[in-house]
Amino acid sequence: MKVKNNNGLTFPKLIILALLVGVLAIGGGVIGSMVSSGKIQEFFNKEEEVVVEKITVPFSEFLLNLKPVSANDNSYLRIEFSFLVTSAEDEEALLAEEAVVRDTVIAILREKTRATIFSEENGSLTVKEEIKAAINDVMGRDVVADIYVVNMVMQ
Repeated sequence: MKVKNNNGLTFPKLIILALLVGVLAIGGGVIGSMVSSGKIQEFFNKEEEVVVEKITVPFSEFLLNLKPVSANDNSYLRIEFSFLVTSAEDEEALLAEEAVVRDTVIAILREKTRATIFSEENGSLTVKEEIKAAINDVMGRDVVADIYVVNMVMQ
């Protein structure tokens, strides 16, 4: 009687070995293509993300009369803003032109009535966007990134 010697490899072991060789071949191919395309170097040489500075510049309060709707309308508004800028340079520019900024804000707010001061678009006061656009226009570049209303009283 002859005994077959298959070096201890049974059918289940052969399947596992074939799967292992297949996985290694696929993994090697993927790694090889990443190395040749430079993606692996991008992965290991990631530069640090640029951190954008966020500086809040508070302004003293504005107290002014709103545009009257009728002869008896003596509404006034007391409002305080903080402006968000993205660099120390923008902060300095905003503070250096404080008189111009305040004049711009007052000109916009004086045209508002009791009804229009609180108008919203997309969940935000439209007056904030108007003021931001006007200040950036007066400054000649985008200095103000956002505006926060920190205090507001209307009577």
